[in-house]
Amino acid sequence: MIIDKPKKKIIIRKSANFYFDNARKEVSLLLFLDWCKEALTKGVEDVVLSVKEEYSELDGEYVSSSLILSWDEKIKNKNYDKQLAKWKKQNGKS
Repeated sequence: MIIDKPKKKIIIRKSANFYFDNARKEVSLLLFLDWCKEALTKGVEDVVLSVKEEYSELDGEYVSSSLILSWDEKIKNKNYDKQLAKWKKQNGKS
């Protein structure tokens, strides 16, 4: 089994939901942008905005809406040293 050399930083996918007025289906842009600033950390990549609408399983009636932000974030690989040692052992490197 070939194992790729481990990386010091890994990318994880994160997301956050912004729920808003169900009746009017609208949101203040200023309020939403402030929320984005709080939700997103420095150095995020590939931010995607999507809309999610939920409907009742019983009668199919509209229940709620939310905006979903998804993004990639680089974090320190806590297992880097262990993974590197295993990689070196399997590849005969010292």
